[in-house]
Amino acid sequence: MAFLNSTDTVKLKKMEALELTCISVTEILKKEELLKGLLPLDCYIPHPDGGARWQHQRFKFGQEKIAIGNSRKAEIPVQGKYVEEIHVLLQAFMRHWHVIEAGVFNALMINGIKKRQETIKPATLCVLQVGATPIVLNSALHEKPPLEHPGRVVREFSVSTPKGEKHFKFGNTVLLGSHEICGLHVEGEDFIGGISAFRKKLYFFPFPGKTPLFQIDGQAVTGLTPLIEGSQLSVNGVSMEFGLLSPELQSENWNEGIPSELAMDLCLLEIDKPHGEGEKILLVSNGETITIGRAPSCEISVNSANISREHAKLKVSSNSLIIEDCYSRNGTWVNGERISKSCSCRPGDMISFGNKNYLFCYSSLK
Repeated sequence: MAFLNSTDTVKLKKMEALELTCISVTEILKKEELLKGLLPLDCYIPHPDGGARWQHQRFKFGQEKIAIGNSRKAEIPVQGKYVEEIHVLLQAFMRHWHVIEAGVFNALMINGIKKRQETIKPATLCVLQVGATPIVLNSALHEKPPLEHPGRVVREFSVSTPKGEKHFKFGNTVLLGSHEICGLHVEGEDFIGGISAFRKKLYFFPFPGKTPLFQIDGQAVTGLTPLIEGSQLSVNGVSMEFGLLSPELQSENWNEGIPSELAMDLCLLEIDKPHGEGEKILLVSNGETITIGRAPSCEISVNSANISREHAKLKVSSNSLIIEDCYSRNGTWVNGERISKSCSCRPGDMISFGNKNYLFCYSSLK
């Protein structure tokens, strides 16, 4: 019977630790692999030559991150002022698609509101505006939708048209246009505008270059516009009247100021919890370097045997995160690849310290 000496024992422990780390880095991807084909993302973008019909692309759930920008390597190419090479990243995990602005310039609009991040739930629509280019994202659902919880109040709004009345869930984005995914059909171009909600407010937003088509209560639409009980939206002479079916939505503050920008801080969002998102670690942006590790003295102390006492050093620079590995036992990984020493990360990147997996993203300050 052969016995291991002390050197062999150390090597064996290192190999076991590395194996655990590799499993932790890929475990999420393996689980998400099962969902491929169930939650695809349909993308619609105006044809570069113009015209009423938009271009269509489909991305599988579990695909590596999808980039939007002016780079030739971007899966969704977009040109325009303030649009960077990689401006927006789309990540898919935990049964949702996540939209994250990766660029320095805040040139992203989400459902008509300036934001830097959004989660697209299954069977919902989302409209991005990157620079001056609108992009429609449809998180198609190819399985039975979840059942509504008994007793739960579903907020709705109604739209009355010459063809009848339609009801929509408050919070779901409704598109106007001739495409089949549009909730309100209007002859002409595939997509021309949308209706969405922010907190307890319902808004209409026209797509770039489409404002002359619309009037609300007899007034020309110039941009994002609140909708209240009885609002009349006119599209090419066709009138639509809005009704708010939930009393709590008809508040005195209904038509308060429209938000122009949401305050956001950078954070590390733990993503390998079995029942959803885990801890959210806010990152300071004052230029100081902080340490993540198992030791209680670390600014970010993580209780995990797979993380070294001082695992890595972190520094926020503008909207980037500089990571320096402190010769950790199980390594620091970015987008599935182990870094040799240091690395610069942008929002939307996946970062792993040992067996702890995080998404580098923004945190909405509510």
